[in-house]
Amino acid sequence: MFFEGRWRAVKTEGEFEPFLRDRGVPFPIRKMIRLMSNGGKFEFAIKNGAYVETEIGRFSNKVNKPIPLDGKTGINDKSPAGEEIIKYAKIEGENLILTNVMKKDQDDAVDAEVWAEGNGLRKRMTNRKFGTSFTVFLEPLYSGYTTNNNSKVEDDSLVNITTQQQSKEKEERMFFEGQWRAVDTQGDFDQFMYDRGVPFPIRKMIRLMSNGGTFEFVVKNGAYVEIEIGRFSN
Repeated sequence: MFFEGRWRAVKTEGEFEPFLRDRGVPFPIRKMIRLMSNGGKFEFAIKNGAYVETEIGRFSNKVNKPIPLDGKTGINDKSPAGEEIIKYAKIEGENLILTNVMKKDQDDAVDAEVWAEGNGLRKRMTNRKFGTSFTVFLEPLYSGYTTNNNSKVEDDSLVNITTQQQSKEKEERMFFEGQWRAVDTQGDFDQFMYDRGVPFPIRKMIRLMSNGGTFEFVVKNGAYVEIEIGRFSN
């Protein structure tokens, strides 16, 4: 089907924040969803007649429950706000239609419509009860960047280019200055966060940053400055 493959969310348009507020999604989870909607990677597939959506992580993937594409068979799950929902999926014309119906109120639902546009996809989310909506723009996962041997790489790969000027600047900087990617943690990570009273959604976000997050450490005017590098803003 047109939507099968791996995709990267590159931007959103519409009532993103009002949509999530209307659904009662807590701020820390809204922030995490914002990160996924602007740089998150996904795989959409059909397996055994069911739609399967996978969130692609740097070290592990989250495979969501398969949803039969007959539009009638519902799958029990939970929304980002913790609501009990029933998920449905179907192909309608040239669009993929996904519907999450709230168990406590069958008239309350979130509708998602996915269609192809250019070489990418659009996914419009509509809050049936409150009328708010937003659209996620997705592009093929591989950006077309190439290395010196013309092999294709993803745009979040770090390609080190060393010049004499960069080497000179490096010698003048403190040892920790530069841009860095966190690749692993060791020790009592979760216990540390738990002891500090950090809520689970925020612990999850910090875990993401501690295994794949990108940072810049610098010294400016005699002060240490740490920057969390986002895909679209820092």
